Amino acid sequence: MEAQENSSVSGWRGVDKVAESGPRAAKAGGKRASRIWLFIFTIFAVLIALASWRFAVFGVEASMDIVAHHLQGNQVLLFAHIAIAPVVLLLAPIQLFSGLRARSPQVHRWVGRCYVFLILISGIAGVDLAIKTTQGPVTAVGFLLLAIAWLGTTAIGWSHARSGRYVQHRRWMLRSVALTSAAITLRLYLGLSLGALDLPFDTVYPAIAWLCWVPNWIGIELYLAREVGNRPQKANI
Repeated sequence: MEAQENSSVSGWRGVDKVAESGPRAAKAGGKRASRIWLFIFTIFAVLIALASWRFAVFGVEASMDIVAHHLQGNQVLLFAHIAIAPVVLLLAPIQLFSGLRARSPQVHRWVGRCYVFLILISGIAGVDLAIKTTQGPVTAVGFLLLAIAWLGTTAIGWSHARSGRYVQHRRWMLRSVALTSAAITLRLYLGLSLGALDLPFDTVYPAIAWLCWVPNWIGIELYLAREVGNRPQKANI
């Protein structure tokens, strides 16, 4: 009888181990995928940030003719956005490195404070630039909502950190980073549509004002929803 019970217990333990191996393998695969995405994001963030500062060498008129009209009467806010936003883009991947958060939480906090403060400046400038754009109302509303969402998600994430609600803080800051990534997708869409596809600027730019950030937000919401769905559930025994 005892032998049968021991055999039964061993059998259930074996089943438990097999059941646990699935989630563990999935978790390991998820970590690998996250590292790959973080690496790709970091490469694009560095390249786009450096390219965004080309105005310092060639001037705004020659290198950023789309926003050159802001030089007349709106110069301070223009430079507040085009000079500071690339810094935010460089800080974003640093904050996503889990090793840094674990080994140097103080560094994570200080970089985070810089990230939030610079978004405050660049985001407010972005609101003004969107309102005063000459590219039409569809473009204006698209970039205006992006700037407001960027400021809002970052402020909510910062508020959660201040209150010690770190799970919510992480989720909202991931939304903020997704919107920061609009700087990358904007350039990619412009290069594809104007360069590779040779589409007319007046047609594609209003669409890109939305496409550069709305899919990013949808993507991060799907990721966060899947993350919640993959949390281990307690067995009801």
